[in-house]
Amino acid sequence: MFLQLENTDGDGRVLTRKAVARSVFVMILRRMNQQGRNVNASTSSAYAPKIFVDEKEARQELLSKQELKEAMDSLLEDHTILLTPHGREDRGATRLMVNPAKDLGRQEDMPF
Repeated sequence: MFLQLENTDGDGRVLTRKAVARSVFVMILRRMNQQGRNVNASTSSAYAPKIFVDEKEARQELLSKQELKEAMDSLLEDHTILLTPHGREDRGATRLMVNPAKDLGRQEDMPF
């Protein structure tokens, strides 16, 4: 199997694997949010990297669960995605959401 090491954006700039992983993570999370499918940042059956690694966009880019975890951590750190309360307060459950104030763009704006 051929591993693509470089992607380019619409302007021909080379994107790193980390940039690709971040873009793919946001793209998948945006779709999950729109579909009402909740994922979170804690290791559980709804752990985002575990779910996202099997999605079409991640498979096309041959992203690993570790790369998606690192993308998630980076996106949380810069507040591109947020952990928001979900469900009963006494359980302390959270879900990941794309921060509307820092949304990277719509799917059609993605570089691949």
